[in-house]
Amino acid sequence: KMNEVHLNFNQNTGTVHGTEIHQLFEDLPHHDWTKELLLSYKPDLSESDQDAFMTYYHSDIYQAMLKGTIKHEYAFHALLDNTVMHGYMDCIAMCESVVYCIDYKTDGLDDESLFVKLYHEQIQSYMDVLQRQYPHKKVEGLSLQFKIKEIYSNRR
Repeated sequence: KMNEVHLNFNQNTGTVHGTEIHQLFEDLPHHDWTKELLLSYKPDLSESDQDAFMTYYHSDIYQAMLKGTIKHEYAFHALLDNTVMHGYMDCIAMCESVVYCIDYKTDGLDDESLFVKLYHEQIQSYMDVLQRQYPHKKVEGLSLQFKIKEIYSNRR
C-alpha cells in the first residue's frame, strides 16, 4: 500500500507557534534570561519551550554572541551568482573576529542529516552575504532546532 499523506489546510498551529517563538526572540532582552522573564513576555509559554529558550541562552554559542552586537530580523539585499536575494536573517551577532548567523527552526525535525539537507543552502546563502559584508571576519552559520534543543553548524 502506498504511503498516504494527509494534509490539513484548516489549521496553522505550527506556523502560529513558529511566529510566536520568533517574536519572543525579538522581544527578549539579550541578557539575564530566566523562566520568570520568559513567562512575563509570554505567560502561556510551554515548559518545553521554556527549556528550549534556556538551553539556547546557556549554550556556548549564545554566550559568545553576547560579547558582540546582536541584531534580530537583520534585513539584507545581495546579488549572488546573478540572483538578487533579499530577506531577513533571524539573528546575527557581530563580534570582534566573527559574525554569527543563527536561523531559528521550530519544525521539530530530529534527523540531523535531513535537517542539514533541507536548510544547508539557505544558511549558506546567509553566510555568503555576511562574508561579503564582513570580509575580514569569520562567518559562522548556525541553525537552532528549537524543539529538540540542538544547534547545528553549517560547515563550508
